[in-house]
Amino acid sequence: MADTKVSDLSSASDATTSDYFYIIDGGTSKKITFDNLQKSIKFSANFKLYFDVAADVYITYNSTSGDLEFYKGGVLVASL
Repeated sequence: MADTKVSDLSSASDATTSDYFYIIDGGTSKKITFDNLQKSIKFSANFKLYFDVAADVYITYNSTSGDLEFYKGGVLVASL
């Protein structure tokens, strides 16, 4: 197996959380699980999703804190 090119390996159709990915970090070969890879990806876009424009009811995503924020009348009422 040590002499097999990554491009010559058979393909997997689905990744499970315990599957490993091969990475090169600063010239050092390492592995990372799919679960840890998913956790390391950060969503950096902010958005505002209106449910009732007239009542000013909406949800925002705060990329700094990673929280979903719920507003009513422009006032923060909950945060997850």
